[in-house]
Amino acid sequence: MSRESRIGIDVRHLVSALIALITIGSASASTWYVRPEAAAGTYGKEDGTSYANAFNGLTIGDRSKGGLKWGTGGIKAGDTLYICGNHWLNISKASDSFFHGRIPIPVNGTATAPITIRMDSSSGAGIIWGYGRNTTLSDSWSGPDSNGVYNISRDLGAYIAQDVTKTSAAVYLTSMSTTTWTGNYGAFCIKSGKTYVKTTDGKSPAGRLYTGDIAYRFALFRNSYITFKNCNFPGLIMDVDRDENGELDPNLPRNTHITFDGCAFRYGSQTFFRLYDGDNNWIFRNCLFEYAPDAIGTYGTLGGVGSSYMLVTGCTFQHLGVGIFPHQDAHGLGIRRGVGNTYEHNTFIDTGSAIEFWTSVGAPMRDMTVRYNFIKDIRRKLRTEGGGIVISGDNPVTGTTTIGERTGFVIYSNVIVNCDGAGISSNNEDTVTVVNNVMSNCGIGVRFEVLRSPVKAVFKNNIIYNPRQLFVSVSGIGKPTLSWDYNVYYSKTGNPLDVWKPYGDFNGWRQEMVVDPHSCEADPMMTSTSPATDTDCKPKIGSCAIDSGIYVGIQKDYLGKPIPQGASADIGAFEDANPKNGALGWGGYR
Repeated sequence: MSRESRIGIDVRHLVSALIALITIGSASASTWYVRPEAAAGTYGKEDGTSYANAFNGLTIGDRSKGGLKWGTGGIKAGDTLYICGNHWLNISKASDSFFHGRIPIPVNGTATAPITIRMDSSSGAGIIWGYGRNTTLSDSWSGPDSNGVYNISRDLGAYIAQDVTKTSAAVYLTSMSTTTWTGNYGAFCIKSGKTYVKTTDGKSPAGRLYTGDIAYRFALFRNSYITFKNCNFPGLIMDVDRDENGELDPNLPRNTHITFDGCAFRYGSQTFFRLYDGDNNWIFRNCLFEYAPDAIGTYGTLGGVGSSYMLVTGCTFQHLGVGIFPHQDAHGLGIRRGVGNTYEHNTFIDTGSAIEFWTSVGAPMRDMTVRYNFIKDIRRKLRTEGGGIVISGDNPVTGTTTIGERTGFVIYSNVIVNCDGAGISSNNEDTVTVVNNVMSNCGIGVRFEVLRSPVKAVFKNNIIYNPRQLFVSVSGIGKPTLSWDYNVYYSKTGNPLDVWKPYGDFNGWRQEMVVDPHSCEADPMMTSTSPATDTDCKPKIGSCAIDSGIYVGIQKDYLGKPIPQGASADIGAFEDANPKNGALGWGGYR
């Protein structure tokens, strides 16, 4: 190898190390501002020190002016950057939009001085679009036809937004299957290399359409302690696995202590976040994820560890895998491998299996906590069965066991309503703990099915209300190890003999499985007989669920009320201070 070649390699490695490791301290935190790309000199000094002197644009790209400044004399540990105004990417030269729109962060924060990126400045709120325009290509439209549809001899792709320059008027267009149509304004069709569009106002689309994947994108690469606060990212694409040259890099370390707080992610052309081994200690707090193939996926492909010590709390995941965002899974959270993650106080509506864990043989996935979530209207997709909370993975009929690889799963105080599949499902060979949950109007209340081992589960203080198929499905090889008691089962519409198959009835289930000595089959008297919200599943005064459970160590209920309130813990996700009014006790309900 020549001396020049060795020098080139050494320099590249040095640059990678500097980007990954440099942390520039600060005696005092500074506040910086950036505004949309404009002509040079538009924003005063353009040194970012104030709104009036904001940085000119997010990136330098293929122009000679502007861009953010990081490090000495610019954004550093402890600082706050306000992104103001409406940002979208205009490709005005025949250059690669992937590199033009990438926003690397070549400095790191610290545990006590994170770098914070916000879009809620009082001087002007910010927004970064995942849609842009390539103005080097033709924007010459034909039409309209008799139905008001225009067309252009270009395939603009599967994701199109209209009028992103006018934030309040921006519209994400919906897809049609025909090249002309009556009504249905704000829609498009791609066929035979041409794009057909009817705008929301029926006027020409020329200069008004912006397409997915031509986008600004933050590039997190071996960063740490970066916080995104109150940011608006329609059509977001965020790189977490590429080096400074845009090349995929499988090596550790990755990104740690990355936080998204109060951010909105909409209209994704792909999974919003794809996290890998070493992407640890990520936090998603009070964020919205909607209209995308799926939301957060983690992968154990760089060494088998997976993304670990993640916290997802207070977030809403809705409308995933629908319309022009089809996906075979459409998970809110699709977790592969990893250790020590917590998912709590989130809402999932209209997704595929809402929270699904999956791993392969030989790849540990341990210590996962799922609590205080509301899960509703969960649908089957191509490869998922529409479960609320699912623990899955490879369990071969013969060969290496997975025992010991999937330990520490605890699922409690969740409210799960109207799932196509099971409210809670597991094929885990290790013990799974499921306590104080409500599963209402699901296909199956709870399913534990293991291919070649006995089922091991703790199942206590749960309500299974009006399942469409079965209360429970428990099957494995060998005698199960079940700590299963203090539950309430009730079917208001189905034949009890059908929903207790193959046991015949409740007593048959109890006798054959040797479970539920203190459980009952009775109406829990929930607030609504057709629950649609989380609190609809709260038992009313006099319910057999009140004071009839067993304390299992949970300190607070779904609403934060201390447990217990009365003589004993309640059954289900809600704790009530009012005892049963003259209820007969368990002997009266058996």
